[in-house]
Amino acid sequence: MYFYGAFLTNFLSAVAKDLFMGSGLKSFYKGSVMTFFYYGLNSGIWWLSYEHTKSVLYKTAKLDELTDKFRVVPITAAMIGAFLSVVITSPIDVVKIRMQTAIGDERELYRNARVGFRSVMKADGLHGFFRGALPKFISRGPLSSVWAVVYELVIKYSSIN
Repeated sequence: MYFYGAFLTNFLSAVAKDLFMGSGLKSFYKGSVMTFFYYGLNSGIWWLSYEHTKSVLYKTAKLDELTDKFRVVPITAAMIGAFLSVVITSPIDVVKIRMQTAIGDERELYRNARVGFRSVMKADGLHGFFRGALPKFISRGPLSSVWAVVYELVIKYSSIN
């Protein structure tokens, strides 16, 4: 255990040193504005699509919270919300990650978001903005469904009736 701890400490300090030597203190915060924007937009899209899809599904299926015993509506609405949030925010995430991981000459290609979007489009085309979207959806879809069911149960059992 001591060897692993010492290795991890040395590795992390070497990474921090390399980051600092590369661009100074600025390198620790590169992409943080895009990260805040990405998570805010992602969450907003998920909640809006989840609530809207849930209401449409309840009306279409002629169900309500009491008759939907298997929680099919919240699970389906959460999966749709996850899909939409991943598709819409994937370009931002790709550019953010490339900005944060750019080394050497690549730093100039990803010095800010506008130049980063152009660089991705030029290098990979439209397809490049959606790299990693499928694994992201595969992980977020089921996770969102669990969150939605827990959220609905908390709302159900915490309401005063």
